[in-house]
Amino acid sequence: MYHICKNGPYTCIAPKVSKMCYFPVDLLYSYGSMRDSVVPKVDDGYVFLNLSRAFPLFGQNYSTLYLSTNGFLSVNQPFRLLTPKKLPLLNQVTFIAPFWSDINTAEGGEIFYSESTDQDLLDLATSDIRTYFHNHNFLAKWIFVVTWDSVAYFQTTTTAVDTFQVALITDGSLTFVLFNYKELQWPTEHVVGRSALVGFNSGNKTGYYMVPESLTTNISNLAFGSNCHFQGRWAFKVDKLHPEDPDGIVGKEWLVQRQFFACGSFLFSFSFLLEKSDTPTGKRTSWTNSLLYPYGPALDTTSQLSDDGSSPQIILSTQIPLFGNLYSYLYVDNNGLLSFSQPVNTFTPSDIPLLSGNPFLAPFWADVNNAISGDIYYRQSTDPNLLSRVTSDIRSYFNYLDFTSRWLFVATWDRVAYYGSLVNQQQTNTFQVVLTTNGNATFVLFNYGTIQWTTGTASGGVNGTGGIPALAGAGVDNGNQTGFYKIPGSLTPAIINISSTSNVNVPGRWALEVNKLNPETPNKGMVFVGVRLLLVRGVGCSAIFNWNVLWKTYQTDLLYPYGPMLDTANPKSDDGSSPKIQLSTQTPLFGSSYRYLYVVLLGSNLFTVTRTAFWSSHDIPLPSGSPIIAPFWADVDNEITGDIYYRQSSDLNLIARATSDIRSYFNYPTFTSQWVFVATWDRVGYYGSKSNKTNTFQVVLTTDGNATFVLFNYGTIQWTTGTASGGVSGIGGTPALAGVDSGDQSGFYKIPGSLTPDILNLSSSTNVYFMGRWVFKVDKRYPDFPDTGWSSYLYQVYLRFIKYDNMLHYMM
Repeated sequence: MYHICKNGPYTCIAPKVSKMCYFPVDLLYSYGSMRDSVVPKVDDGYVFLNLSRAFPLFGQNYSTLYLSTNGFLSVNQPFRLLTPKKLPLLNQVTFIAPFWSDINTAEGGEIFYSESTDQDLLDLATSDIRTYFHNHNFLAKWIFVVTWDSVAYFQTTTTAVDTFQVALITDGSLTFVLFNYKELQWPTEHVVGRSALVGFNSGNKTGYYMVPESLTTNISNLAFGSNCHFQGRWAFKVDKLHPEDPDGIVGKEWLVQRQFFACGSFLFSFSFLLEKSDTPTGKRTSWTNSLLYPYGPALDTTSQLSDDGSSPQIILSTQIPLFGNLYSYLYVDNNGLLSFSQPVNTFTPSDIPLLSGNPFLAPFWADVNNAISGDIYYRQSTDPNLLSRVTSDIRSYFNYLDFTSRWLFVATWDRVAYYGSLVNQQQTNTFQVVLTTNGNATFVLFNYGTIQWTTGTASGGVNGTGGIPALAGAGVDNGNQTGFYKIPGSLTPAIINISSTSNVNVPGRWALEVNKLNPETPNKGMVFVGVRLLLVRGVGCSAIFNWNVLWKTYQTDLLYPYGPMLDTANPKSDDGSSPKIQLSTQTPLFGSSYRYLYVVLLGSNLFTVTRTAFWSSHDIPLPSGSPIIAPFWADVDNEITGDIYYRQSSDLNLIARATSDIRSYFNYPTFTSQWVFVATWDRVGYYGSKSNKTNTFQVVLTTDGNATFVLFNYGTIQWTTGTASGGVSGIGGTPALAGVDSGDQSGFYKIPGSLTPDILNLSSSTNVYFMGRWVFKVDKRYPDFPDTGWSSYLYQVYLRFIKYDNMLHYMM
């Protein structure tokens, strides 16, 4: 089943189960003449409002608003400027601008507004803010919503209209703003209209922010982008002087760019996500966000401003195992390395392995010149909070539950320029290396914030690109031509995209274990964060596209904790099953309640009966009468390799984690888990395996006694098919199926790619913006899906075209 999706002139067909290309009805908070006041239809007008409560904004409290018809709210005086200007504006006017432009409702549209303490609306706002900002203590007490509905621009000559909204939300101490863009038909490259600006202005030099593409025709692409993973929605925290986004700073956004491709007599319109960056405003003494560890002059030592320089020799407070040896000092080299024998002042990177005998870690080896712009900070630390954070990260990425960090070293290159860069150029890079050890095992994290250049002028670069680009990511080399690793894209133009790649499901982060001679990567394998559209054929032509789509996750620990210290292990057998497992609570499932289940080696949980005869996956629905939850139904043989663990639990930490996940994915603020069941297939082989291919996946079942949810978590997936199912070397034949089935031939769902070779890509797909995770509500007869705005399968894009007016359009 498919549905037709439209946005202005763009139309596509998507699977019914997908939310890929339509604007969900709950993007906009409720509005309309039945509940709101309406602004008079005038040009360049405003409404003065005395609010029922004060709210904090940019470090001060305000209780009045001026609502301008031209797409902004000012707080201390009316502001009649109809043409937007680049920020900051130093006229002491403080404003919030969801879409500042020359709007004229007299020529089309309405503006609705209301302040509210309606509990349903406050609950929705509370859930949104908790989800986007991970602030589980926030409780909205007041909300003000303004909606510009189908508004035209001054002296319009077209039918183009825009619909957008601002929601101002506070608890009295914290204030948040949501900008919601349903449809922006102007300005565009085809409908020029009036220029527009989106952002904030505190009225002084420091507290301001202007969304990238403001004052250009690309600003209309806001309706396709987001900074909180909800298409068309942008979220900010605005109570302090400097606005913050969900990452803790304003700096990384996600915009959709449209590109047009002429093919014979047809025109294809493609939309895809691009990362845009802006420099945070204001002078601060320390920085942190969910990707970068804290850094800055208040915490760190600052390297000297120099070209091709280095720190002095830094004596470490503990010896660190590295590449099979122990080291007690290091250097922070300006050109993007840590070296352990002598400083590295070479500005053009060389391919590794090298014969230098000088081990190094190179987050971004290139010709940095911080004498032009930026700073380089470093410190070693045993701060308990920092040690706790890095311990959690390493345990998560490497499944190393015994690891406890006792020391770490953080070096950060903050907004550094390249050699040959002009002082007034804005291209800068921010990246970081975190080195940690427990005395035996040593790990390194490479964190990539904004990467805007790859090459210095002396390395052949022009305007920061070209020539010999950076060697990055695990440019680690033990100096003897054996132990080394470099991140894909190193020494190529693709290295500029490193902040949108990862090997640990956190875009912008790469992790390695480096205590042994040869570096090791996490067992989850490499994750390319992107969509690949391989081939498009039209009339009289063909073309190949390869795009990276940026992705962001709200947490880093994909798999819930498991292992022999926590769980019961299934017996090692082929096509076996656990004994009957009596559940400690009744579990609502597909309209019935169950008190027991079986964990089947074939990659499924079965209720009421065991089913071990089906080693090959079958299409669903099955007329079995027994519900099936199948994270990966295939011919597993853990006699060859791997283990299968399971447990039911009411552990408070696990309950809290499951509760947080479900509330986030389903916008269900009242859900509180009472019970969790976790089953994990850990590095299991397939029947007939003669290779080292293994799969790691997990199912998490949780309930509050009324609602039941299931999470499928996919770590490393390297095979799809056992030999008895027609597979050769783990692929081909009848591949695995992933899904849920009520057993009555009606309520079921299978993840796209099931029973096809595409199921191999499960770990790079999701329906909740967390790579490798799929989530469903399964207490009712028919499975339900998260309300995350839109879903995407990164490994496959389904293209369906509609022909009209001699044009074909595709929107992603």
